Amino acid sequence: MTIHNFDEALYELQRFVPPPFSSRDVYSLDRIAAFMDFLGNPQDTMQVIHVAGTSGKTSTSYYCAALLQAAGKHVGLTVSPHIMALNERVQIDGTPLEEATFCADLGEFLELANESGIMLTYFELLVAFAYWEFAKHKVEFAVVEVGLGGLMDGTNTVHNPAKVCVITDIGLDHVHVLGNTIAEIASQKAGIIQSGNHVFMYKQADEVMQTVQDRLDLKKGTLNIVERAEHAVELPDFQLRNFNLAYQVVQSFLPSGLTDDEIHTASATLIPGRFEVFTHGASTIILDGAHNPQKMEALTASLRHQYPERRPAVAIAFADGSNERYGPAMQAITTLTDHVVLTSFQASQDAHKSNVPAETLLAVLQQQAYTGDVEVEADPIKAIKRLEAAGEPMILVTGSFYMLGPIRQWLQEETAQ
Repeated sequence: MTIHNFDEALYELQRFVPPPFSSRDVYSLDRIAAFMDFLGNPQDTMQVIHVAGTSGKTSTSYYCAALLQAAGKHVGLTVSPHIMALNERVQIDGTPLEEATFCADLGEFLELANESGIMLTYFELLVAFAYWEFAKHKVEFAVVEVGLGGLMDGTNTVHNPAKVCVITDIGLDHVHVLGNTIAEIASQKAGIIQSGNHVFMYKQADEVMQTVQDRLDLKKGTLNIVERAEHAVELPDFQLRNFNLAYQVVQSFLPSGLTDDEIHTASATLIPGRFEVFTHGASTIILDGAHNPQKMEALTASLRHQYPERRPAVAIAFADGSNERYGPAMQAITTLTDHVVLTSFQASQDAHKSNVPAETLLAVLQQQAYTGDVEVEADPIKAIKRLEAAGEPMILVTGSFYMLGPIRQWLQEETAQ
């Protein structure tokens, strides 16, 4: 199969996007496990660092890969969802595969998928593709971000006991799939722990730690509790936490440790859509995909710390889901702003995504007795332009990651002129 560009790749991948679901029963490792067997289990030919959690897993994954690369290691990285383009899901030594290479290889890979007769989901297919590419490039390390949960996630097919697991901060999210309590969700996240694995994490709530320990006892793994440490790097508070976790993981692989230059180089890694700052005209625009209460509280704290005298205007949209996600997140961010524009998006990556209707978010704001200005603008770029026209010097664009891609592309094109 010949694929020339990302548009053609996206067209071919649409048939793998599963229909909307509301049950955790849709999740199974049967399909991807069988397919990885068909491929010869390339995921077991490299040292895997497997990252799960509710908040911070993408940033921690980027920092793990960046620290390893700074230390001279040959590294693959796969994350999801992508913000700008598909090739963010297959990165080699800090660089996404070039479009021509990605598309040519994907065409070859889709032929293998068709030959196998196994009908994968969009996410499973791209996870398998990443493992296949990493083996093809003979990477020493593969840093793999979990898509959703862990236990039944498509990334969870590594059989190598040398795999290292990283568990970032756990909170309530995706309750319709992962469970209604922290313990249930922690059990899903801890499901990435397999026989003999080492685990790195900060000390969290007792119910989280007990759940992780139960899984470790079952799988005869070992736990490394990470302490907060100071690093001479310039990062927002919540990113310092993620960076330090990644640092402790990578240090475990390096007998001679990391140099100050290596640490500084890795800390400058650009993570799309994570407290990403643009200057556009007279406005400072910050993009951050804080799509759950935990992320939004961390974002709010960092904004207060870095811009103590500023109250940004906010353009916001959330992926449709439980009010336990967007209600408290709205409560957190509206303490910091006097001007909100409710916007929307359309996306179809790992699954079909739609946004929470503006009238629903408006009702949430009314219930929370928010007294600032509220507007509705369906087009997120027009929402930003509306805030700029109102003279807002700082604009925060937040909520769903699926909204950020077109905005980020527009800002990059605007600032390049």
